[in-house]
Amino acid sequence: MATVIFSVLWPAASVLADPIVIDQSNLRVSGGFAGAAIVEQQSYAQTFTVGVTGVLRLIDLQIYRGPGTRSDVRLDLLPTLATGEPASFDQSLFATTIPIDQIFTFRSPTDDVPAVSVPITSAVAVEAGQTLAIALRRFDPSAPPTWVIWSVMDADTDYSGGSGYFDLLSAGWRATGTDAPFPTWGEHAAPVPEPASLLLLASGLCAIGVRTWRRSTAAPTRLP
Repeated sequence: MATVIFSVLWPAASVLADPIVIDQSNLRVSGGFAGAAIVEQQSYAQTFTVGVTGVLRLIDLQIYRGPGTRSDVRLDLLPTLATGEPASFDQSLFATTIPIDQIFTFRSPTDDVPAVSVPITSAVAVEAGQTLAIALRRFDPSAPPTWVIWSVMDADTDYSGGSGYFDLLSAGWRATGTDAPFPTWGEHAAPVPEPASLLLLASGLCAIGVRTWRRSTAAPTRLP
């Protein structure tokens, strides 16, 4: 009967979740001077199409700041409307703060902009084909040069699974015609055991229980 136990339980190893893997990727590989300003008056968002059903775990952003910039950046993960643009911030699925001291200080147009990794600390379940938006905003009333820039891609390397949007003075999202660089990282959903497998497991456990009960209730053997 022990053999039955192993044959039934062996498939359970396959339900373990896969490690975190890269899902969508759209990185700028050279100097990132051009970009969209993230200031109090203007927010910027990039939509993307989920490729991995499971849980979103990490977002990398190629953003940089000017010298003297002090205030942090707020990241929101937003759903999108049927028309494609991001939903409003009051529908945010997840929000976090990116400390300003973690953002690269840009000093030359030849600088390569490293990515800032933003962990998604609450479980955000996603499905392949779902469209979401990464939105950045700040609450700093200071005038430039206290700015944060999200690099934009070259025209020939635009991302096909989404679009860039800006919101100036809370007037609503408008398409920019360019895309911002980012990768997203996700964890595959663990497959649910099929009903037939569960039935086989239950049958095996019942058989073990019946056999154990019979042994415990059998009459003891008498010695002559």
